[in-house]
Amino acid sequence: MDDLSNNIRIISVGKETFMIKYMYHQNHTNHGTIYRLSTKTTLGFRSDLELIRILESVVDVNDWYPQMQIV
Repeated sequence: MDDLSNNIRIISVGKETFMIKYMYHQNHTNHGTIYRLSTKTTLGFRSDLELIRILESVVDVNDWYPQMQIV
């Protein structure tokens, strides 16, 4: 298990800003917490896929891919 406790990332997607704190790396994936600044809520994630799904559930897909239109 690799310790990633000092690994913090700030990302902005659309109108939302998130702080992602990676706690550790286990079983070939990252584990940590994501903090949404606008609502001051924190969620834990146990995989990279779970992190992506949390972000997708909060942000409109058109903010991620503005050149695409989902039909």
